[in-house]
Amino acid sequence: AKISTNHQVIYMQQQCQQLLDQQLFSSAECLGAFLLCASRSAPYEQLPISGAGSHAESLRLYSDALYGKGEYKRALSYYKQAYQRRKVGPHMAAQRSVTPGSSASPAYSVAMCPEEAELKFK
Repeated sequence: AKISTNHQVIYMQQQCQQLLDQQLFSSAECLGAFLLCASRSAPYEQLPISGAGSHAESLRLYSDALYGKGEYKRALSYYKQAYQRRKVGPHMAAQRSVTPGSSASPAYSVAMCPEEAELKFK
């Protein structure tokens, strides 16, 4: 029996969290990189917007690994992506792709929370 992509992603997320809990940040970063590929390649309709199995959760785990390694700027970049993914969700990505004459910047870049704006301009 073939395991669905979502189940594979959830299992990998659990393994990555265990590595983080054991402070094995380099190993968690390696698994996190594979996890990002797996969750990014899955069809949007198969993955939840947030929580277990979501691409946002994969981004958060990868960010935690980078943070644990002391790579704070890279971690911040991925934390922001996770935040945006939770806020926007896959429905906006599909909607944006069919909008004629849309600008090159993502739709979510216009709406920024104050904390995010503060981080961005520090």
